[in-house]
Amino acid sequence: MNAITVEDEEGKIVGVTGTATNITERKRAEQALTASADKLRNHNLVLTQLAKNQVLYQGDLKAALRNITEVAAKNIEVERVSIWLYDETRTQIQCLDLFEKSSNRHSDGGSLVAADYPSYFQALEQDQPCDRISPQTSYANW
Repeated sequence: MNAITVEDEEGKIVGVTGTATNITERKRAEQALTASADKLRNHNLVLTQLAKNQVLYQGDLKAALRNITEVAAKNIEVERVSIWLYDETRTQIQCLDLFEKSSNRHSDGGSLVAADYPSYFQALEQDQPCDRISPQTSYANW
């Protein structure tokens, strides 16, 4: 806000004139930017800690995958994280580890066949985020 006093011939203040600017949107944008920077800083810290975790280097793939999915679920604040691998023909994917945060449970072994989930596999082939595809039509419940 800018304000200037208005004075009469004797120097007495007889009024004030000024302008005001609504900065609500600018403040919201600044807060969003700060939150985004904080989140990025946290993600980088978690990734650095994960890279230093010796479990990843001990040759136990299952333990490493379990660690990765747990850290990912907590870091990006989602309920489920899973790691999948294509078969040799790229017509099926196999779940190597699925972590469910609320129950602190790991499972594995589920598989999806391309013929049964064509939109899901199409999204994978096009490097589209799979979280945009409806779980009811794309994920198997095992």
